[in-house]
Amino acid sequence: MRALRLSVSVAAAALTIAVSGMTAVQAVAEPGSLGPASTHLPSEVSPLSTEQCAYGYYCAWENSGWTGSFWYWGEPKNSWFYVGSGANDKISSDWNRHQNGTYVAQNYPPGTYQFCISAGGSHESYGNQYYPQPPYPSANDSISAVDLTTSPC
Repeated sequence: MRALRLSVSVAAAALTIAVSGMTAVQAVAEPGSLGPASTHLPSEVSPLSTEQCAYGYYCAWENSGWTGSFWYWGEPKNSWFYVGSGANDKISSDWNRHQNGTYVAQNYPPGTYQFCISAGGSHESYGNQYYPQPPYPSANDSISAVDLTTSPC
């Protein structure tokens, strides 16, 4: 009897199953199928680092280095929304995999303190990131609102 080795790997939107000596099989989730596409409520999952952030989403983590609790949003577009009580004032790192600019703000509804993250932009740590408006408050653990725009920053 011959023993087979099975390996399984999971990345943001893909599941790969490979059996030694056989062809790998891969299942890929379509954009929008990873979470609630019709709502802006965040989704929390166990941390897997940046690999869990699918294209088309703005993703945020509770700790620097893209670790800890994880939240992501893909809708609504061109409208400020509250990040929810789970993520409010807890975001310490992020990655904008949304196709365009994503604005983040200190308060909801947004006020003076906000900035735009370009498509593909990220912050490994908000520890040294400040809002660009005086008196330049720290952005670490302060984000309460997000706007996923359909325009670049």
